[in-house]
Amino acid sequence: MFTAGVACAQSALSDHPLIPRYPNTELIDGFDGEYLEYPIAQAAIDERGALKTNRVRGKLAHRLYEGSEDESILVAHESILKALAGDGFTVSYQCSNKQCGGDLVQTLFANLSLKSSYTEVRQSGPVYNDFYYIAAQKNNAEAVMHVIYFLYKYRGNSLFIAQDVIEPEAISIKEIDFGAMEGSGKIVLDGIYFKTDSAELTAESNAALEALAHFLEQRPMQSFFVVGHTDSRGSLQHNLALSTSRATAVITALVDKYGISSKQLTAYGVGPLSPKSSNLADTGRTLNRRVELVADSAVSK
Repeated sequence: MFTAGVACAQSALSDHPLIPRYPNTELIDGFDGEYLEYPIAQAAIDERGALKTNRVRGKLAHRLYEGSEDESILVAHESILKALAGDGFTVSYQCSNKQCGGDLVQTLFANLSLKSSYTEVRQSGPVYNDFYYIAAQKNNAEAVMHVIYFLYKYRGNSLFIAQDVIEPEAISIKEIDFGAMEGSGKIVLDGIYFKTDSAELTAESNAALEALAHFLEQRPMQSFFVVGHTDSRGSLQHNLALSTSRATAVITALVDKYGISSKQLTAYGVGPLSPKSSNLADTGRTLNRRVELVADSAVSK
């Protein structure tokens, strides 16, 4: 593809090692995210405002580049398509301006906590009238890498290119440390996973749920709180509701699938109000997104 550039002067970020930057642009922002579920457009937004997407799981690397006023967005679009094809990528969907059927960026990320990271990606408005979207994929060693481009240009001003790379990565299944309950009165329910910005449990959670059910079966007279936590991305009200929904989803799974008494468990959500680490870094946000089992002081309910 293109030749690699230098690191972002404002941070430790650099170009993705496998997907270099478009020439004559500067890396101005970005992040390396956690394992998540990412929406990829498959068609234009329809007349009802609905968007067909392919939701893929993996590690997200987001980069934002800025070019000069002289850079042509059409040339950049054609050059990126050529570079992708030359590197073995297949374009699954692309659109431009009104062909996208509406505000594609807003529709893709509106209901995700991820949306705060895309406020700089502009598709519509009085000074934004050039926009291209490219979604491509490539098979790598029995896995699929996805690359997404958002190209946009202020009227008469700089070219901006937002680049998302989603690489598949197996979830490291963790075991719950039930021994910590005796000492601290609570345990982190490691191995419990949800879809991004959702209270829907993933299949990878089954092993942890089974182990948790066994733990509860051995303590039928003890009651517990199931407490959901989030990171600080998104609004406080949204995160409070999400954390409560996730705690409730864990209880529902334990009751419906494993026969645990609902009287033994009570759901609460505290959103980002009780972090384990700083929310300024990805590692801290990952630690803060969790569900805990907390012993109730009462012997039974």
